[in-house]
Amino acid sequence: MRSDDLRSFLIAHQMPLPEELGSERVTLVVVDDEKPVLDALKRAFRPFAKQLELVTTTSGVEALLLVSETKPHGLLIDLNMPDLDGLEVCRRIRERKQLAAVKLITMTARATDDWVDRSTKAGAAVAT
Repeated sequence: MRSDDLRSFLIAHQMPLPEELGSERVTLVVVDDEKPVLDALKRAFRPFAKQLELVTTTSGVEALLLVSETKPHGLLIDLNMPDLDGLEVCRRIRERKQLAAVKLITMTARATDDWVDRSTKAGAAVAT
């Protein structure tokens, strides 16, 4: 089994990733509760598959687990989530010192100055 295959398997099954399986690729966790949006983002990132490992979920709670386990380079998250909204996920990540290097980006279809301000206060940049 190739190390990339093993690494992908471990991440997909939310298993700990040994340091030996580290990669030169950038890891990005993408979170949106709408599957069509996740599918569109997967297609958009497909040309960068050799440089980018994309991990997706539809749950804010699962996003917290994935970020804790994989320690990705970045997190792209929808603000409007049913279980745990994007702002709360960002706040919880920023509370953990071991996750300080994770870049946080929030996205929403209804961007307002208030959402931008709230995202910034939660430790994230905003994709509009």
